[in-house]
Amino acid sequence: MKNKKRFYKAVSVAPEGSEFAVTLDGKTIKTPAGLVLKAPHEVLAKCIADEWDSQVETISPDSMPITRILSIALDRVLHDRPALIDDIVNYAGSDLLCYRAEGEVGALQFKHHQPVLDWAATQGIVLHTTEAVMPVAQPQSSLDAVRAMVSKADDIELAALAMATPLLGSAVLALALWKGTLKIDQAIVCARIDEEFQAAKWGQDTEAKAQWMKREVDIRGSATVLAFFLDS
Repeated sequence: MKNKKRFYKAVSVAPEGSEFAVTLDGKTIKTPAGLVLKAPHEVLAKCIADEWDSQVETISPDSMPITRILSIALDRVLHDRPALIDDIVNYAGSDLLCYRAEGEVGALQFKHHQPVLDWAATQGIVLHTTEAVMPVAQPQSSLDAVRAMVSKADDIELAALAMATPLLGSAVLALALWKGTLKIDQAIVCARIDEEFQAAKWGQDTEAKAQWMKREVDIRGSATVLAFFLDS
């Protein structure tokens, strides 16, 4: 969906069968594939409605991650579920948390990453770490455990995991968010250790910071969706 001028006045939530749809001036929103954009719970539908209501003059899809997650769940997950699960498992095979620098950065990575890896081990996901440049092979049993865990996600959870994992660079961080082991700010700290250290040492790269802020919108949207299912 391209940016376009806001064309509606009122945003509301209305029952759609056993679910809840978001309406613009009484008309339901459609996904890119033409399906009615709806959520299984009214609170989640209201989150989508808030995104649409927050648009001012121009509709910016980049500012509506929950809308996009629900669209992915409706349009893609049914057909692409195996591929989406494969992508998450592949990230676990080269997970950000498993690669550490030397010196101060490595110490920070150990401090923040190791507790998350320790939690993952309790889920059967035992991952090796390295300070070397070359990739480290991960146990197949651990990758199978990731697959088994992710396979239990419903369509909306899987869509949120599929969005968060590449943005964080880590399947383990996404899974920890999903299961309530990490809060969103903790996950972002884990994902940003090297970048923040370099910025503090050499100065902030304005362009890189702007790119990260766009990614963070999607990460926080994914975390909101995952936390909703945890709480419900």
